Amino acid sequence: MFRNALHLSLALVLLAGWFSTSSAQEEKKEQPPPPPVPREDYREFFRRPETPQDFWRAIRFELEVGRPDLAARLLRAMIEKKPDDKDLLDIEEKEGISSFLRLLTIPQWDKDPKVNEQAKKDAQELVERATAALKSHLGDPGRIKRLIANLTGDPDERAYAMKELYRSGAAAVPHLIEVLRHAEGAERYAILSALPKLSRDIEPPLMAALDIEDPALRVELIEVLHRRGAVDAVPYLWYFSASPKQPERVRQKATAALAYLLNTPPSKLPSAKVALAKEAERYYNHQVAFVDPRAVRVWRWDGERLVEGWPPKATTVPASKAEEYYGLRFAGQALDLDPTYQPAQVVFLSIALEKAVEQAGFDQPLAWGAPEVGRLAATVNPELLTAVLDRALNERRLPVILGAVRALGDLADVRAARPMSEGTPALVRALYYPDRRVQLAAAEALLRIPGLREAPAPARVVEILRRAAALDPAAKQPPKVLVGYFNADVAAKVAEAVSQAGFQPVLVQTGRQVMHRLSEAADIDAILIESELPDPGLSLLLGQLRADSNVGRLPLLVAVPREREGRVRSLTTGYPNVRLVPATLVLDADGLRQALGAVIADSGSPPLSEEERRRQAEKALSWLARLARGQVRGYDIRPAAATLLSVLRESKLGEEAITAAIEAVGRLPGAAAQIELANVVLDAGKPGRTPALRTIAAQELARNIQQYGPALPAGMVRALEEMGRQETDAGLRSAVAVVLGSMRPDARLTGERLKSFTPSPFPPEVPAKEPPPEKEKDKD
Repeated sequence: MFRNALHLSLALVLLAGWFSTSSAQEEKKEQPPPPPVPREDYREFFRRPETPQDFWRAIRFELEVGRPDLAARLLRAMIEKKPDDKDLLDIEEKEGISSFLRLLTIPQWDKDPKVNEQAKKDAQELVERATAALKSHLGDPGRIKRLIANLTGDPDERAYAMKELYRSGAAAVPHLIEVLRHAEGAERYAILSALPKLSRDIEPPLMAALDIEDPALRVELIEVLHRRGAVDAVPYLWYFSASPKQPERVRQKATAALAYLLNTPPSKLPSAKVALAKEAERYYNHQVAFVDPRAVRVWRWDGERLVEGWPPKATTVPASKAEEYYGLRFAGQALDLDPTYQPAQVVFLSIALEKAVEQAGFDQPLAWGAPEVGRLAATVNPELLTAVLDRALNERRLPVILGAVRALGDLADVRAARPMSEGTPALVRALYYPDRRVQLAAAEALLRIPGLREAPAPARVVEILRRAAALDPAAKQPPKVLVGYFNADVAAKVAEAVSQAGFQPVLVQTGRQVMHRLSEAADIDAILIESELPDPGLSLLLGQLRADSNVGRLPLLVAVPREREGRVRSLTTGYPNVRLVPATLVLDADGLRQALGAVIADSGSPPLSEEERRRQAEKALSWLARLARGQVRGYDIRPAAATLLSVLRESKLGEEAITAAIEAVGRLPGAAAQIELANVVLDAGKPGRTPALRTIAAQELARNIQQYGPALPAGMVRALEEMGRQETDAGLRSAVAVVLGSMRPDARLTGERLKSFTPSPFPPEVPAKEPPPEKEKDKD
């Protein structure tokens, strides 16, 4: 009975369930289906980030599950929260600074370019803030001093202090050294025991601390470097191992450390001065690699404390300044051991000149751009400067060559024009170095040397002056590019692209025209030619360019079709100043701008500025005038005649430069010189033709006529006569009269001139002279 009742109950329950399910299904069918659930909807169950730590955990999670787009939004929100240093240091302590740096490795945060760019900026900002916070924390002086004090505490304190000092690295060394200088007993022992166990970052400041004038401390620091196996300390130990200024115990300790670090018996160690000079050579030859060439950390002892940076206000310096500091340091130590050691002298002065020219600029004389180095060069033996120049010419070190040539020019010592041994003097070799700045500086240096029995390379000097005088700096011009294309239509399109790229194109159609244009003036900054340029063809043209001392190092771009690239590349092998570019690139202004800029930068000689062009032209004209007047004997300026005449016709240089050109032309024979001088006298309407300048031209014309005889056309003579009657400037009118008088007129012409003279009805007005001051009467 009970069993039947139970079965009935179960049946009723099941039946009710079926009805309820059926009705629910019916209701479900009547309702529309819900929208699809987004993939990230499950994140609504996460706790919303509030603190920087929360945001950081969420960012890491999204990056791990492959959603950098969501991580970018969280990163933006975290930046807007402006986390302080404490928050960032909390994250760094748990996960390390590398966890922040990984943000910079994300290739793409979001497909939206704006969102992606913002995320990259946010990542960079967060990394910089975290890095700055960590650096400030690790370098906090108060924190470091507490850690140093804990080195003498209980074992737990010592362990924690060692761990944190290890993290602080180089920043802890100045404080450790400061305490060590005054510490005694257990405190001194604790610091000396800790130093060998700290990170490698402490070695550069430890090496700088060797300069502290405390022999006992120096011995202890050498021992620390010895125990650390610090091979990088070897250059710092040579001087202390050999200097007679050091106590014996310092020399012995340094020698023992060198023997250990170099794995060489003390008796077989090289001479300290030789080793130091070689170390300086490594910096001079750019053979020392720096972790970050843009920001090198230089540690120094400034006489009171260890400081980072050189000069003191700069905590980091570029690689070039670091090379200067260390190169001069080690070369100077070699000279302290032996002041007469020439290899050290040469490398020391070479480094000083190179860095001075690089810093001051290629266009600045040493006296202006680097006066300290200029004064140094003025006090050394000219033979040392000549040795420096000779070596730099062999190695093609342009800044050193330029600095040495200018320094020799300032000295004006006759020994500079003599060869060091058999061969050509270094200054004469510099005349043929393929750089226009060097050539003009060398020519000036030779012209300044008094007492030379014979002018060295006179024709070459005049040619250099001629090419410099031919520069036209009148208008602001971009760097000039010589464009060589045979097809005129293609050449016009290439010239347009060159112009749009920011350069001034100069068009030629053959290789022969390339060489001719380059010989006219030293105003071309780069060359762009097609590989098929005819007459004489690429192979012969490259040989001619390299052999030409004027332009052998000009940067050259060769446009090559893809199918000929291999063959042309084989022709240009061994030409460091030549670069191949695709033939299609020459029509792309942006591509040309990059290619020409790169090849000019690689040449090591920046283009001449407008101001430098002007100065070079003025210098050249001044020297040509002095040569023409015979102030420097042994030079014939006639090869520069065409350029000088062109300057009078076309140049817009200042009055002083044009005056020099007039004086030089006045010494040239022939009708062309007299005609150009007469044009200056007659050309009153041309800008810059002042009465004073025209008077000088008239005086030079009269002198030329008297020396070489009259050669002016009759029409120009009549024009001068007419001008003489109408000119209002008394000085110019008198000078023109002298010109006409120097024509050696015959009796008939003389009579005609006398007959045409008409006196003025009134005497010319003469300015009244002030009466002389009355003499004081004698006092009674």
